[in-house]
Amino acid sequence: MFSAKTMDVLYKTSSFLFIAGAIIGLLFVGMVSWSNLEASFYASGLAADESLSTLRCPIFITQNEQAEISASVTNPTDQPLKVVMISTVSQGMVSLVDSERHLLTLAANETQSIQAPISAADAAWQYFVMARVERIGSGPLRSAAGSCGVFVLSIPFGNGNVIAGTMIAASLLCMALGAWLWLRAHQPLSGRPLFTMNGMLLLAGIITIGIVVSLLGLWMAGILIIAVSILLGLAVTTYNLSNV
Repeated sequence: MFSAKTMDVLYKTSSFLFIAGAIIGLLFVGMVSWSNLEASFYASGLAADESLSTLRCPIFITQNEQAEISASVTNPTDQPLKVVMISTVSQGMVSLVDSERHLLTLAANETQSIQAPISAADAAWQYFVMARVERIGSGPLRSAAGSCGVFVLSIPFGNGNVIAGTMIAASLLCMALGAWLWLRAHQPLSGRPLFTMNGMLLLAGIITIGIVVSLLGLWMAGILIIAVSILLGLAVTTYNLSNV
């Protein structure tokens, strides 16, 4: 059994770590969901038959970083196939775009990819580089399109994807360590500590799901998860304050 002083330290440390991890996770989900929300309305062209699942975009970029978006296409036939793909990237304004037409000649079962460079200078509203790639239907390939938003961080150094990975790791680690320390400080669990522990575990699970869905570009789910997380956090906090 811990002393009262040790219990107080564990309580404060576990609370700080868990809250910090939750805030980092929700901030990540919010930034990614916001950028993909903006991109979902960007440069929409002709209606496509399906989503372009091969579109790849950075999550974040920094002020001086040079990055790129890419998309690939595979010829599913045993004959040569010509495929047209169109990449569109914002150029500092929503109304100003850089659109490039790519003509690919694919051998049987060959896969090729296209790339479009991006930087912080391409950001619309200073925070979002928005991109869209369309594949014109050809032969057995149906038309496809996809869009993504890249959040521009206001720092002059570092790699955006490394920073994104660091945020994810810090969020999950802080929440896990905070929950573990809370559990250690409240043995045996019952009453208010048990309720709080269950709330912490539920919130950590919801935020983890939010990180996953935001990485998948599901911005509506990301926004919903932020709202649910805030309501759950308020409910647990209110319960604890009312039982002090």
